[in-house]
Amino acid sequence: MKDIKIDTPFMKVQYIISWIGFIFIWSLFIELFLANYGKNTSDNTEKKKGVLNKSWQKFAFIQGSIFGDLTLIIVLIDIIFFP
Repeated sequence: MKDIKIDTPFMKVQYIISWIGFIFIWSLFIELFLANYGKNTSDNTEKKKGVLNKSWQKFAFIQGSIFGDLTLIIVLIDIIFFP
C-alpha cells in the first residue's frame, strides 16, 4: 500500500476526523497490535512528518475515516432534519 500524503487542507481535516472516529471503535486494539508487531519487521521505516508510512497509521486513518465521516453525516442530518 502506498503512503498517504497529508498535504492539502481537506486531507488534514480528514485526518483529524479519522482519529476522532477511530477512538470510538474497537479496532484500537488492532492498531496497538500492528504498532508493536511492526517494530520488528523488515518493512519498518522511520516515522515521517506529514506522511502516513506505517501500517498502524494507515489502518487508523482508513478505519477512522469511515466511522468518523459516518458519524459526522449522521450528526448533520440530525441537526438539519430534526431541530
